[in-house]
Amino acid sequence: MPKLTCRRKLTLSLAVAAAIATQNVTAQASTTAIEGQIEETFVTGIRQSLLRAMDLKQNAPSIQDSIVAEDIGKFPDQNIAESMQRITGVAISRENGEGSKLTVRGFGPKFNLVQLNGRTLATVDRGREFDFQVLPAELIAGVDIVKAARANVPEGSIGAYVNTKTARPLEHPGLHAVGAIQTTYQSLAEQFDPRLSFSVSNTFLDDTLGVSLAAATVDSTQRTDSFETAVWALQSVQGQPGPFKYANGASLDNTDKVWYPGRLRFSVGVEERERTSGNLTLQWAPTDNFTSTFDAFYTSLENTEFTDGLQIPLQITGWSDVLVSDNLTALKAHKDKTKIDGLFRLVGGDAKTTAFGLNSVYEGDSWKLKGDISYSKAADNPFQNDFSPQFVNQSAGATTGWALSGVDFADFDSTTGDIPTVTTSYDFTDASTIRSHFNNLLSQKLSDEVTEARLDLIKTVEFGMLESVEAGVSYSDRTKAQDEFGIVSFCADPKFLPSNSPEFMARTVCDAAKDHSDNLFEVRNNDFLSGVSGNFPREFVSIPDYQAYLEEIGRLRQEPTWADQVYKPAAAVNNTEETKAIYVQTNLAGETRFANWSGNFGLRYVETETTSQGFRQELVNVVPNYPEGNTGSNGWPVTSTLTPPVERFAAKSYDNLLPSLNLSLDLDNGNYIKTAAAQVMTRPAIEDIGVNRTANYNRAEFFSSTRGNPLLNPYKADQFDLSFEHYSINGNAYSVNYFYKKISDFIATSRSVVDLGIALPGYSDNNGTLTELVTQKTNLDGGTVQGAEIAGLHYFDYLPSFWSGFGASANYTYIDTSDGAVDTAVAIPGATTPKESLEGFSQDSFNIGLFYDRDGLQARVAYNWRSDFLKSLSGASSRGQLSEHVESYGQVDLSASYDISDNITLTGEVINLTNEKLLEYADIRERVTLVDYNGVRYQLGVRAKF
Repeated sequence: MPKLTCRRKLTLSLAVAAAIATQNVTAQASTTAIEGQIEETFVTGIRQSLLRAMDLKQNAPSIQDSIVAEDIGKFPDQNIAESMQRITGVAISRENGEGSKLTVRGFGPKFNLVQLNGRTLATVDRGREFDFQVLPAELIAGVDIVKAARANVPEGSIGAYVNTKTARPLEHPGLHAVGAIQTTYQSLAEQFDPRLSFSVSNTFLDDTLGVSLAAATVDSTQRTDSFETAVWALQSVQGQPGPFKYANGASLDNTDKVWYPGRLRFSVGVEERERTSGNLTLQWAPTDNFTSTFDAFYTSLENTEFTDGLQIPLQITGWSDVLVSDNLTALKAHKDKTKIDGLFRLVGGDAKTTAFGLNSVYEGDSWKLKGDISYSKAADNPFQNDFSPQFVNQSAGATTGWALSGVDFADFDSTTGDIPTVTTSYDFTDASTIRSHFNNLLSQKLSDEVTEARLDLIKTVEFGMLESVEAGVSYSDRTKAQDEFGIVSFCADPKFLPSNSPEFMARTVCDAAKDHSDNLFEVRNNDFLSGVSGNFPREFVSIPDYQAYLEEIGRLRQEPTWADQVYKPAAAVNNTEETKAIYVQTNLAGETRFANWSGNFGLRYVETETTSQGFRQELVNVVPNYPEGNTGSNGWPVTSTLTPPVERFAAKSYDNLLPSLNLSLDLDNGNYIKTAAAQVMTRPAIEDIGVNRTANYNRAEFFSSTRGNPLLNPYKADQFDLSFEHYSINGNAYSVNYFYKKISDFIATSRSVVDLGIALPGYSDNNGTLTELVTQKTNLDGGTVQGAEIAGLHYFDYLPSFWSGFGASANYTYIDTSDGAVDTAVAIPGATTPKESLEGFSQDSFNIGLFYDRDGLQARVAYNWRSDFLKSLSGASSRGQLSEHVESYGQVDLSASYDISDNITLTGEVINLTNEKLLEYADIRERVTLVDYNGVRYQLGVRAKF
């Protein structure tokens, strides 16, 4: 930047510091002019955190937002994502009530590149999405959200580049030590859990050597009360008892089909989570022009979740008195021959992530050389065990798991609310009525390794408007792998097939009504959804000892080793990605009669090479697995023959030239106009470019497969930004921003129906011929995304006495999209086409916060809201046939702290104060797929610093 611009920034910084010094607030800043430089001490408080964030935003070389820790080891929230949702244009998704992944300007998690200290952190997700639950807030010093691309910033983000940063000891000389002890209480789990953290840093040898060590550990117990629907499918009116009627009394034709939920599920899940994290930073600056920094990061996230509940299978025939909406959705019905299944699940994992990085900077008289090399590895062994015994109606004399016609039934009515009213003929709190049925054990091995290197040169030129030139190269090598394991059979040893043989019938536990020992189960009064009115199951039986249950299934199957898992090669996949990039960027500055200006123009060229290696099984034949004369009363089960797993390999390469331009006009008096233009790209999701395939080949009515496409090209877009920003000397800040993105290359979900030419006797669809619904990603033309962001930060420091400590912040984001990539290949009755195919896209979002910072008391109340958004174009709840959406969501959070001395602070926090629910639906709002209540989280603690 030119010298005159530096003087302007220096003057403004001094003015801000002077304004703060005259206010009686907790946050205090001291600045000392020494030989023309400013030395700033580390300061604390909500207000100072906001001021430093605004300073970064104001002086950034492109349009960006920032978050700065209020003190060492004190991020504004206990969850990093929950802090970032207060940034304009940023929305988050939640997992078990905690902030998890980011959407920026309508672009979901896979469109945003997230790094730690400018380096890619390996993850255990199959995709590129970054889950912020892996990063403890206590270890983070700040976050930059870069919305306008620059040549010297890593490529890969159409949404935003997000860089999280840890503390640097040489930036804060001397000894600093902070420790915190907290307890967390969740209203549903009703359990107190500990949260501990500490951070210590010191400098030695005349402040030329610095060491920083931080660690955090948290145990948490999170309960979630859930209602779900699954296996949404089309049910033919023909062959059903009926009648099927609309609300106006009109009857449906026999040729019509109705969307219905194949499962109604009610469950209580309790997750126990333990996260331990640590970060070590060593800095060495033996001379004024050389600094070397070494970082080591480690985190372990171990979790286990136990779920108790029940499900009502509705996929078989026997529908009567059906009320149908105008959208062909079954809203209310009576169902004969209906079973009740227990729904017990044990899931968990033990994810571990390590990262190491070495960065060195050498600064000459007119040039600077920066080098960085890093390595990161993540591994996880997730597992999921599902147990679904059946209930029988003993009072009706039932001897099998199948209900008796005209005796056992289930009524459901979803017109009464999001959670339907349910009435059944079963007593599902009586353990003596439980019989054996379906069981499945599944586990995976996931790994990710990333090696990166970067070299940057900055040369000061000061030739006319040209201030400096930057050039650099970077290299990245990444490998993601997945291996899967599972039991051989859900029901019985397949060597005794066919399923109607006496040997198989003697051993199978599926629909066999084999009696379980009653002492395997216990009834728990979980006070399920106590705050929600309605007539639905409130109590469930549970399995207190899963090992005893496994042994019981082995006895019933006459197969003690039934739970042994074998390798599933068809689900294995290994992806590699190698990138090489080179860039040049010119940094410019000058002045006109009306404004001083600065900016940069650059080109970034990147080559990408990917490979995918795995196994695939091809379909050989399909034969019926239903009795002759079947009418579909139990659906259309089939037995599919597949080839042995055959190894597959695919490779792909592409290159991109990405220009970028950023310009900032300083209009004086704190007014700025900023603009930017760039071409950006996002690489295909890693899980979409595999050679593997997942298939549902066990029922004719759901016969489908989802396939990877290793030949996908990346997303590409041209983007433009225009922003007006105002900064007052007391810290008030206001901004209005317009952005536009034209997507030239997009990746969309393609569906096609393939006629397999296999005749199935009695099968009611497609004239008795089997078809397969094939889902795959493909490249299509994109559309446009444009929107506006409005933000304001205001201090009431002009009010008298106590009132001068108040401040307020607010922002609103509006986004509009015109999408040419929505899939319309398969016309499905009663299914609508989403307006957009951008997963994570919310049209509206806003954040409002009121805070107080004075005389040792700091407090904040914030409300965050986002409108409905698309979760998936091919929703799992409908086996890929319907899109899946998340309903608009708003949440109130509170936080407060009080300094009882210079060293001791009491802290408190309330998350989700009003106990809001998370709701998801398939295609249209009346097809609810999920209602989650995660309760309210309370945190109390004490923090000490020395």
